[in-house]
Amino acid sequence: MNFKEIIQFAVENNFQELFLTVGSKPSLRIHKEIIEIENLPILNLVMLENLLTEIISQNQLNSIKEKEHVNFHYNISDLCNLNIFISYTNHHCFIKIKNLNPSKLTLEELNLPSQIIKAIQDNSGLYIFSGENFDGKTSTLNALIQKINQEEKKLICILQDEEQIKIQNQKSIILNTEIEEIEDISPDVLVIDNLSNEKQLHEIDKLLENGKKILLSINANSSVQTIQNIAAINEELAKKILSQHLKLICNMELLKSKADSNLYPVSEVFIANSENFKILENLDYSQIQNLIETGKNQGMHTKKQDINALQNLGLA
Repeated sequence: MNFKEIIQFAVENNFQELFLTVGSKPSLRIHKEIIEIENLPILNLVMLENLLTEIISQNQLNSIKEKEHVNFHYNISDLCNLNIFISYTNHHCFIKIKNLNPSKLTLEELNLPSQIIKAIQDNSGLYIFSGENFDGKTSTLNALIQKINQEEKKLICILQDEEQIKIQNQKSIILNTEIEEIEDISPDVLVIDNLSNEKQLHEIDKLLENGKKILLSINANSSVQTIQNIAAINEELAKKILSQHLKLICNMELLKSKADSNLYPVSEVFIANSENFKILENLDYSQIQNLIETGKNQGMHTKKQDINALQNLGLA
């Protein structure tokens, strides 16, 4: 057992996170489940340190022990990019390794509602993709950027905590940037993977006022909670942005089928138009949910529709 062999196995099994800790077998997070690697032994401190010294020096390991924790990026050529977190306390070691390789799925392969592909053809407005961890938000942003990159000449800026979106320029120019650079660059398209603070919201407001396009993700388990979470950052600014510029919210979830154990996407789509901007301005959450459930003719979509379709196929 060596470090690269474990990572190779993890990659082959489409892992999102790998956990190595004293007293347990190496375990993978695949979607939302944590699964032990059965053919590997329970780890002790010596085993863990031997694994670590395959990728860092003994001096670096000693330094980590003194600092008690460290977080760094590590690349294995032609295999994957990793974020590695190491914690040392009282002779106990815990390592979390996150897979930073983005999904290469296209929009069609992600099986999102057709309304999404139609809606993003506009050159301006706010498009929000929400869900919980490991529900495909970043994969969706990756696919959206790739589609623009293949078809349009745009200047695209990406704000992300971890470099999970990595796309080579084709027709577009794509930049990974910091929030302080956005105003000077003035991109045609701003992508924010995980909206989290008021500063980002102010930059979104400025760009939307200038007719730009914003794609962003945020953690939430419904369209209504998506709006609530944005309002929690700055309610007045959220009311303005949502009521004047929102085009759609796609809230997504991956469900594991009881029939074949595969993951299937279910999504809820809220499409904003002039008729419901007042509801957004007032943050009338009950009316927003009602619109989604009754707005099929406007292109809206509920998770229940997807679940019913899976049930009809015998997959849920």
